[in-house]
Amino acid sequence: MPTDWVRLETRIFWYLFAALFLAVATWETLAPRAAPTQRTGRRWGVNAWLLLISSIFSVTILRFSPVGVALAVSGRSGPTVQQLPPAAGFLLTLLALDAWAWCGHRFLHATRWGWRIHQVHHSDMDYDVTTGSRFHPLESIFLKSGQLAVVFLLGPAPLAVLAAEMIGLVANFFEHANARLPVALAHALRMVIVTPEIHRIHHSLHRDEQQKNYGQIFPLWDHLAGTFQSESSAGPAGPVGVASIGRHLGWGEALLLPFQRGRQQLAATSAAGSAESAGHRKSS
Repeated sequence: MPTDWVRLETRIFWYLFAALFLAVATWETLAPRAAPTQRTGRRWGVNAWLLLISSIFSVTILRFSPVGVALAVSGRSGPTVQQLPPAAGFLLTLLALDAWAWCGHRFLHATRWGWRIHQVHHSDMDYDVTTGSRFHPLESIFLKSGQLAVVFLLGPAPLAVLAAEMIGLVANFFEHANARLPVALAHALRMVIVTPEIHRIHHSLHRDEQQKNYGQIFPLWDHLAGTFQSESSAGPAGPVGVASIGRHLGWGEALLLPFQRGRQQLAATSAAGSAESAGHRKSS
């Protein structure tokens, strides 16, 4: 039975991944927000390699999946989320995993080594359906480790974990879409979920805006922390990327980026990032 659950998790994840990729890519084609700055095929190739390498490292090093951990702790004694009514258990599981996603993301921006790793994601100079798959293997391992820890501590039902995991996947594709929503719908949605317009601000070329909108599914955590921003100073289709890199990277360069000791790569905390942003605006 545990093996069947994990196989189901893997199968649903990749089927949903493929369906979301096709759906969002079609949406971007029909209603694009910003024009690409380089050939799409080259970028997609780089991001696909990073996805493949990160997936292999994550599966190899972390042998358990979130559903697998939920199954492993399902029979333990003591209070667990699984003892709650199913709807309440699912909601608490979803909120807890999303809170971890916010905290882990904030940590990656606030610490020197965290930013070294996370800047691989931000170094994409275009923003589209593949940006949400552009992560360094070390970041994937870090975020998944926290996810597994949350599941272990809470002890939720496997089905609740599976549902929360798939909702997170949908949110990741949706928020990285280079596509336009009707204005009224975009304003209504951003009150309750993270929209492409809101998350694109986080990918702004300016580091002060990169310290905003860390949320994955819900903007609640940013509202509570005072890090929510609804409009970008560069406009809704402003430039994205990392100012100190300023060029498109190959997948090999992206993998080595955290280990480079350049001056600007070391300036990674929020305070240093804001200073870098101010300097960039002054020189531009």
